[in-house]
Amino acid sequence: MESTAEASLVPRARRGIVRHRPRCYGTSVNGAALNVYGPAEGPVDLLVMAAMHGDESESTIVLSEALRSIPESALATPVILNANPDGTVLGTRGNARGVDLNRNWPTANWTPNTVPYRAHGETVRDIELSPGAAPASEPETR
Repeated sequence: MESTAEASLVPRARRGIVRHRPRCYGTSVNGAALNVYGPAEGPVDLLVMAAMHGDESESTIVLSEALRSIPESALATPVILNANPDGTVLGTRGNARGVDLNRNWPTANWTPNTVPYRAHGETVRDIELSPGAAPASEPETR
């Protein structure tokens, strides 16, 4: 017997594909579509994003599973399955220009200083990533 929560989800047998329609909000440095799923109207209090860092794409799998479980009419929060498609394809933390997108947001404490990074499995932070030429300089954060 299904619980009330389970009854409001997409039946498990139908969760093989994302049935929500994406809206393209731009293109990445290398021309990949930047897609968002979910409501398109009005201001939002929450935006759920996965794969900000291309070498941490596991979040896309988890978020995709959740998205495939929620009926289209029940999705109340915009969802971005992959905020850094170029980095994911390249297997890099930054985007195609080597910008750490987490450091590219227009914040009060934005700095042009490079960001030291330790590659997976390494103990030394010897890779330097750019925060971008300016806040929101990258299409993925704009």
